[in-house]
Amino acid sequence: MDALKLSALETAKKIKARELTCIEVLEMHIALIERCNPDLNAMVESCFDLARERAQALHLQLKNHPEQIKDLPFFGVPFTMKEMIAVQGMKSTLGSIHRKDHVSDKDATVVRRLKDAGAILMGTSNVPEVGFWFECWNKVYGKTSNPYDISRTSGGSTGGDAALIGAGASPFAVGSDIGGSIRIPAAFCGVFGHKPTNSLIPYTGHAPIFEQNAAEFVGARYPLTVLGPLSRKAEDLWPLMDVLSGPDGFDQVVAKKMPLGAKIQNWSEIQIFTMPSPKIHATTETEIELSQSVINAGRYFEALGAQVTEMPEDLFQKAFELWTAVASSIQGKDFNTYLNPVGPISFVKEFLLSPFQLAHYTLPALLTAFLEKNISAHKDWNKALQELKLLKEILTEKLGINGILLMPVHPRTAPLHYTTMIRPFDFSYTGIINALRWPASSVPMGLSQEGLPLSVQVVANAHQDHLCLSACEALETAFGGWQTPHF
Repeated sequence: MDALKLSALETAKKIKARELTCIEVLEMHIALIERCNPDLNAMVESCFDLARERAQALHLQLKNHPEQIKDLPFFGVPFTMKEMIAVQGMKSTLGSIHRKDHVSDKDATVVRRLKDAGAILMGTSNVPEVGFWFECWNKVYGKTSNPYDISRTSGGSTGGDAALIGAGASPFAVGSDIGGSIRIPAAFCGVFGHKPTNSLIPYTGHAPIFEQNAAEFVGARYPLTVLGPLSRKAEDLWPLMDVLSGPDGFDQVVAKKMPLGAKIQNWSEIQIFTMPSPKIHATTETEIELSQSVINAGRYFEALGAQVTEMPEDLFQKAFELWTAVASSIQGKDFNTYLNPVGPISFVKEFLLSPFQLAHYTLPALLTAFLEKNISAHKDWNKALQELKLLKEILTEKLGINGILLMPVHPRTAPLHYTTMIRPFDFSYTGIINALRWPASSVPMGLSQEGLPLSVQVVANAHQDHLCLSACEALETAFGGWQTPHF
């Protein structure tokens, strides 16, 4: 039995049935992490000793008090956590040199909830500098590589977890997403990733919201970022969402637990819209195999009885501008302050040092900070916000409560390291969905001719997450889902 290929739910069931022990499952995953991490640089801090102690304790609990664990969906299942999410006693640097020694004193809400559900934390994973880029690369830990080709990026900002899950070294993780930071790495690494509707999962424990200051983050101060799960199997997304969602008494925006809705059984009741090759300003043309993945997904749902209609290619042509307008409307600390909390950045000096690898910051972070300070902060975004409002009204009516949009996650399969800077606006394929604050999932769709993961993005209306999750399972059945790389 290969526990490295099972879903988290299957693993927990087999542990409870005593077909596997949580100790041996943990050791299998640790062994794979130790084998692949020197190449991937995905896990940045491990807690293997604590994980082994917890596995032993859970093993004894199952032996002596089996009645106590029957309702724990992830009993004995190992997992990893994005380094930006607080884990008690472990570093949370955000990939920033200014936080390289910061240690969290409490678990984030999502970490605590997973532990309470019986899961075992193995360690934390790499992120871009201050979490703001679609490539994992920072001055604290370096870059993370793709498990299907180490010359390529794993994506970002949840790139460390996506690489570990893609390698088979972790069943699931929790990431965060402001413009594609769950879906892009999931797509590049061939795994499932779900960005939920905003306000479902508490943000507490992910910078900047913590228990002591959570009450301050309401209205325009609340982050655009949302937390959500990544997994190697689609069936784990439902129970993960159930465990992670609902109020925690600190995050003021997550006011009540919203039901996910029922799994779709009859696809003839669902309207499918496809956009295989979006025309978005300043982005790359979609690769043929990725466009074909969207077409193939649409044809599959049509075969299941769904009505399929193609959306206009230019529907999201202003995606970057609309996303920027929403991101700029969030009040509080700006990106420059997060990047350098001790004072203003000397952009001339940093850009001159950058070619010699002597700059204090990565080039993507510098470019983002420079553009924010000199362009975004001085522009009136009201017109763009009004355009977004109109777009949202049109799409809300079109999708309704039974409509799904299929489109690419990104115009390219996993790019070579550092080439994301050549095409910095390609994240707009996912960023526009953040601007709408809607749910979306990244679904693996097999491998390209080069052996790189293909994917499709599944989008639904607000609070229709069950449509995305249902589509994940349906497409996994048809196209095979996650495929193990050669590690």
